[in-house]
Amino acid sequence: MKRIMAWILAVLTALTACGASAGGTVFSFAVTNIKQNGMVLGRCTAPSGWSVSAQTLVCTTGQSMENPWMLYITATDNIGGSMAYCSERNYIQILHWDGGTPHREGAYNATFHTPMLSYRNAAGFCDYTAGQFAHDGAKLTLVEDNQFPEAQNLFRQKEQTLLRKGNELASLSNVRVDGVACSACYRRYMLDFHGIPSYVSVLAGVEAVQSTASVPGVYVDAVISTICWNVPFTYVMICPVADWGTYGPAFMQFMDNTSVTDEFKAANDKLANELIAIVTGRPDLTSGRSLSEDVMRSETASGDSYGSDRYTDYLFDQNDYTLSDGTHVKVSTAYDYVYQGDNFNVYYSDSAFAQPGGSMQLYPNR
Repeated sequence: MKRIMAWILAVLTALTACGASAGGTVFSFAVTNIKQNGMVLGRCTAPSGWSVSAQTLVCTTGQSMENPWMLYITATDNIGGSMAYCSERNYIQILHWDGGTPHREGAYNATFHTPMLSYRNAAGFCDYTAGQFAHDGAKLTLVEDNQFPEAQNLFRQKEQTLLRKGNELASLSNVRVDGVACSACYRRYMLDFHGIPSYVSVLAGVEAVQSTASVPGVYVDAVISTICWNVPFTYVMICPVADWGTYGPAFMQFMDNTSVTDEFKAANDKLANELIAIVTGRPDLTSGRSLSEDVMRSETASGDSYGSDRYTDYLFDQNDYTLSDGTHVKVSTAYDYVYQGDNFNVYYSDSAFAQPGGSMQLYPNR
């Protein structure tokens, strides 16, 4: 199911010249673990020398109860480039609710403990995200659009999984599943960003379930129709148009490898179930914050693995490599030569004549 994005092949120039010799160009990136209070929450792969930072949102700060912890990772250089990753987030669109509060775009719904946002497919969510950079009326111009037509079978399989799980839940309650949807999209836009012609690139996935629930009342049943949708990942980059040849490869490597740990995902799932039990008896997440930190710490103390399937494993054509410390990294198949340096930086090139001094060559895992 792995598919290559055509724009990967348009790489023109190097990120960082690292001992390149005649006949090839070398790209260099570093793997940074994201740690907090003894927890390993995720990792970032960015060009060597870039600044990496992370921020967490926990339980009572407005994110969905379905994903009580959210992780933001950013990587920046000193000449105007920036990349960001956001872990999974859930939203809800209320289509109809007898006697309930109306849908308020962008608000946090205290009943569902979820941010309210009208449903968008992946392409629409990319537009929404890129629009956050359009300050002072700046116009976004779409210059590249990939909705992964060759991965549609993967999306249909995920939709069948969503439908099956939705129907299993519906069989235990007064809920009817009206429809499901799954999509992923990469889009690149041009805009004037603070006076500089710039590109904004966004990769996102979206999964959605529309359902109708009937809640028994004294005289009549209340009806609630909603679209519950989540964004499993969001990757964003902004850079000057003139430097696209530099930042395009950096963003590709960032998307291939930057992610939360499997343990982070497991802790979120466990914590969501416990918080649902809390709000069933008392709809207040205030008491959930200390529980949230305890659960995340206990789960992430067990390791920092990245073995679970990720969308990008299927959207990008990539090879998996293992570093000498056991860390796995992925590199686009556009590059046949991958090396590890003594400082654990990873180098990749399209030429065998560009091996950095003191490095050892790595070979794809099969």
